[in-house]
Amino acid sequence: MRSPQPQRGWSYKGAETTAGLRAPNSGNVRMDEKENFDVGPSDDTVYSNRWSNDSLPGFQAFTERFYGQCQSLCLDVMSACEIGCRVPEGTTRRGWPHTDFGIITLLFRDTQGGLEYEDCEHPGTFIPIVRERLDEIAINVSDTFQRLTNDFIKAGVHQVFLPKHLPSQAQLPGEYVLPERHSTVFFFKTHRECMVGAIPDFVNEKMPAKYDNIMALEFHNRMTEVLVGNAATATA
Repeated sequence: MRSPQPQRGWSYKGAETTAGLRAPNSGNVRMDEKENFDVGPSDDTVYSNRWSNDSLPGFQAFTERFYGQCQSLCLDVMSACEIGCRVPEGTTRRGWPHTDFGIITLLFRDTQGGLEYEDCEHPGTFIPIVRERLDEIAINVSDTFQRLTNDFIKAGVHQVFLPKHLPSQAQLPGEYVLPERHSTVFFFKTHRECMVGAIPDFVNEKMPAKYDNIMALEFHNRMTEVLVGNAATATA
């Protein structure tokens, strides 16, 4: 699937190249070692979901119910962020090191490990995020939130690296196969027609708007074009 449109269904290994989303990775674009199955809202008539109900009975119903629960949780998180940023209620309702496109991201992980976040005070230094509870959810700030807040809240740069409990790369045998890693990710996004420039509450003479005021769909397509466009030239 090589398209700038929102992803739906299965994406094969190498279909996405998150390395191209950040300038520090330029010149060293490698393909992501992952496969995805993507779904969107069940009522989306423009980009409809792709299901395989014959081989996975009950999967669609479970996923749509889970999608609704994640959406509700994200709305609660955004309400809390508005309180923390001291802005009026409703203001925000509109592999390689990389950030995500949306407003916030919910991440449900297995116990394999490997997720790391960049230390914002020490760029280039990544800190392993260890899952401590089975019901734990990692919440990440995404690119649209950074745009809306005019860099007041920065998107979390993250990567998946060799889990710390495994031997180092230098100690691994030549043909060593890493254990599979599974995760479920929920990207909370604005409506496609919403404008995703800086919210006026975060713009002043000392901090002028840093981003063009474009529709969310245009921004998503712009970033997806980079995500899938580099896949053809990426190295393994």
